[in-house]
Parts: sequence; structure tokens; C-alpha cells
Amino acid sequence: GNILLKHVYSSETDATARAFIEANHSPAQVFHDASTRDPKDIDAEDIDCLVAGFPCQPFSALGKRRGFRDNRSKAYRGIIKTLGARSPR
Repeated sequence: GNILLKHVYSSETDATARAFIEANHSPAQVFHDASTRDPKDIDAEDIDCLVAGFPCQPFSALGKRRGFRDNRSKAYRGIIKTLGARSPR
């Protein structure tokens, strides 16, 4: 069967990707950067499921392997902050 969901919010730093998300998924809110977004600003009573991803380049064996020292890995911290504050089921 189908899974019914309501796309509550998205966070995306890339303008082209953000436009795609807005055009194709119509989230209620779109934030620019997960690492600077305050979880309290998410306009939703409950979050049942958080789907998240972050750039892999900082951790890739093909990259410079800067890990958390790479600025692109900040999204990971924003995801963890949201998980702690919102406690999805």
C-alpha cells in the first residue's frame, strides 16, 4: 500500500535543489541551512519520521578526508540537534 505523509519541512543550502524540492514536494517550510536552523522554528506539533542526508565528500576515501573539520559536515550537527530537540517516533 501507499504510505501517507505530510512533508513538513526541508533544509537545503543549494538553491537549485531547494527549488526542485519546493516544486515537487511542497513542504510547508523550507530552511536554507540545517546547521543554523533552530528546531523550535519547525512549525509542526509532532514529527514521526525524519529523513536526512548530508554531503559525503568530507568523509569519502576519494576526498581529502577532513571529516568534521570540513565545513560541509555542519549539516550532520543540525540533524543531530533536531533529533534531540524534536524526538521523532
